[in-house]
Amino acid sequence: MAQFPTYTKIWHQDVYPDIDASRPEFSAKGKRIAISGGGTGIGAAAAEAFAIAGASEIIILGRTAKTLDQSKDSILSKHANTNVVPIVTDLADATSTKEAFEAAGKRGSIDVYINNAAYMPDMSPLRTADVSDWTKSFDVNVTGPIRVMQAILPNISHNGVIINVTSGAAHVPYLPQYSAYSEDCVRQDLRVPTA
Repeated sequence: MAQFPTYTKIWHQDVYPDIDASRPEFSAKGKRIAISGGGTGIGAAAAEAFAIAGASEIIILGRTAKTLDQSKDSILSKHANTNVVPIVTDLADATSTKEAFEAAGKRGSIDVYINNAAYMPDMSPLRTADVSDWTKSFDVNVTGPIRVMQAILPNISHNGVIINVTSGAAHVPYLPQYSAYSEDCVRQDLRVPTA
């Protein structure tokens, strides 16, 4: 596999003082937060950071109740007074997305939305890629955020903030087998081998 380029001189494996969510200037007291992909990874970590920052409510959205419940339980085990609301939704489905944000909006305006949900397709070169997997990747990673923006805008507060989490794959040299995730991989897969 290709080596990932680094634009950072110092890598941190844990929270360090400059980004510690418990700092007073990072307070989220009284804020309502919504995070897609909140059941695992970056979304779950962001939810916990907002719990540390004192958010009044953290809505975590994802496709499976089990992962959302695990994320909620993990947060509550460390921050018992946090109000965590899991909402099962499939952001690849327009109706499910609309209903999820209407349900969130009925609880009050959202102050911060983290647009974090993503889909990693099966690894395969373009020549043998499953077209339906490509379609799902496009629907979740490209069309999904547009659907979400349309659903969140009527439910976000006047001074609300939207944070879009994106992939660094656009900056990574060719990664074999990632044809449905990175455009550069498609260009490499289309090269004709020389004899």
